[in-house]
Amino acid sequence: RENAPPVYPETARIRGYEGVVLVAAEILPDGRVGNTKIRKSSGYAVLDQSAIEAVKPWKFEPAKKSGKPFAVWVDLPIKFVLQGDNSQS
Repeated sequence: RENAPPVYPETARIRGYEGVVLVAAEILPDGRVGNTKIRKSSGYAVLDQSAIEAVKPWKFEPAKKSGKPFAVWVDLPIKFVLQGDNSQS
């Protein structure tokens, strides 16, 4: 399914913050995200928070056992990488 990427916070972009946030997300039987938590921080709270906010509305194919969906926890690496220097002179 198509899940929107996280918003790169403007303050993080200006300061050159990059990193990977490992978000643990509970995938409910209906494919929605339940609880979330930071399993490994990027080192920047602003990026961590953006990753959590991005994951909450995502939808997944639920895990199934004998054809019956059930809740599972998954680790989702969310990468924040600045793409080159976009400044204008």
